[in-house]
Parts: sequence; C-alpha cells; structure tokens
Amino acid sequence: MKLKRIKFPKESIKLNRIFPINNNSLNKSAHEYIEEIYGDFDIPSIDKLPYLYGSLIMTLDGKIGFEDQTKSNEISKGNFLDPNGGLADLWVLNLLRTYSDGIIFGSKTLEVETNITGHIYDEKLEDIRMKSLNKDKRIPWNIIISRSGKMNLNHKIMKEEDIPTIILTTKEGCKYISQRIENQVEEIEINNDKDKLKNNKKIKVLYEEHTNEFNIYNMLKKLKEAGLHKILVESPGFISVLLKEKLLNEMFINYSGLYSGGNLILNKNPYSKNDYPGIDIISIHIHQNNFLYMRQKLIYKNKKKYS
Repeated sequence: MKLKRIKFPKESIKLNRIFPINNNSLNKSAHEYIEEIYGDFDIPSIDKLPYLYGSLIMTLDGKIGFEDQTKSNEISKGNFLDPNGGLADLWVLNLLRTYSDGIIFGSKTLEVETNITGHIYDEKLEDIRMKSLNKDKRIPWNIIISRSGKMNLNHKIMKEEDIPTIILTTKEGCKYISQRIENQVEEIEINNDKDKLKNNKKIKVLYEEHTNEFNIYNMLKKLKEAGLHKILVESPGFISVLLKEKLLNEMFINYSGLYSGGNLILNKNPYSKNDYPGIDIISIHIHQNNFLYMRQKLIYKNKKKYS
C-alpha cells in the first residue's frame, strides 16, 4: 500500500511570525527548509516521561469541527477565504510529526478518520527527520488508545506493515485484540522488564497484568523507557485526558478564521476556578489574514504527584 505524499510549495505555506519564541532553551531548526517556512523550531525532552505535545485545529469560537461534518480538516482546508492556510496547517502537523518518536490517536479518531495514518506527507521533512534529527524510523510509532480493545482492527494503520504500531489497552482489551488478530500482535506486559518493543512487523499491544485499570502514567513511562522521548497527540479526547491528568506539556493550536457554532468542543467537563490549566504563549504565526498558529506551554496550578 503506497502512503500518501503531498507537495508543499514554500511560497504558498510560508508563515509570518508575529510573536517570537521566548524560550531560549529551544535550538535553531534542524534545516533551512523549516527556517524558511516557520522559523526557529525544536521539541525538547524531559526526564521520566515522554515530552507530550498536542495538535488541534479550531474555529474562532473554539469548535473542533462542524456538526454536519466532524472531520477536523473541514475547518482548515474548508476555509474559503484562505485555502492555502489549510495547506499550511497540514504542513505544521507534518512538522510536528517529523520531530516525534510516536503519534497518539484515539480509537474514535480511527472511526471518523478512516484513512488517517501517522506518516509524514512531506518528503523534505522526512529526509530532515532521518538525516538531521537522526531518527531510527521514517514513520513514527502510531500509538492507538483503546481501553476495551474494541476498535477498528481493519483500519489502514493496522493493515500497512510499514507503519510501526502500538496499542495501549487493558488486560481485557489485550485479550479481546489477541483473539481477533492473534498472529499479528505481540503482547507486552509493561511491568516486565524483559518485554521490549522489538523491531519487527507485529502490532505491539501494551497492557498491565495485575489490574484491568488503564494507568496512563505507567503506560507513558514504559514508552519513555522504550526510547519514545517525544510524542505528538492528535486525539482531541486524549488531549482532554492528559490536560486533566496534568501530563500534557505543550499545545499547538491552529485557529481557522471562521465560526462554526454547535457543541463540538475540546472538553465538555468544566474545570474548577481553583484548579485549571494555564499557558505561556511561546510563539504566534499568521497566514494571510485568515489563520492564526499558536504554540502554548502548559502550566498547571496544582501539579499532580505520580509515584
């Protein structure tokens, strides 16, 4: 199965930075191609856990889709005032994928986005990933979250053998998946040091043996130990979970200059006035007068303590 490629004309997607990066710990971009379109760029690493950064496209009234067409790309490429702003949004997503060791999708995302795959559409960025960033895989790990295991096991991600795939689930979820695609999976108990992410074509199914609970922290810790230091989160639902658990480090939110109305928002569960996530704005870019691209550093009022 041939993976999709897209050409991104620099003159059509070039972004204008109107607020500079204010974090001196970030390095210059790995390649002039990135510099010419975006400017300074890097993704840091942290100890113990992967560095988690989310990516979303939103309308100006904070919606993540139209109610009559919930695919997120409808509010980017569907912006009739600036079609190239939608192309720039897709390029930024590819930039975020370029620096990642893994990309998290929710099982619901796979239901809506039947053809989604976590590869890099821009061949120039893919070359930078391998030659300048020295990544060991052209395609980042595609990581799917499903507590029950009841997900689309015939999705393109599962069927394309060139896409390295991990499923994070529970003990029961692992059993459900293994019974249905037994010969395609490799079960990994996350507390067993002998269970490693082997470099083969099998789908890695991660679970905990002595509980049927889904412990996000333990799962992320295992991924970090396996060499996944930087993980992009493309699932709106899991972004909400990570915000609640105070584990998300950054957000890249691209605002399309339109209003959609409706109820499709990131998180319908309210925060308390005494405990909510805040942000430092790292950078702001614009495309023409119709798209705003914001990079945000998450700051939590009362940080959770994990053992």
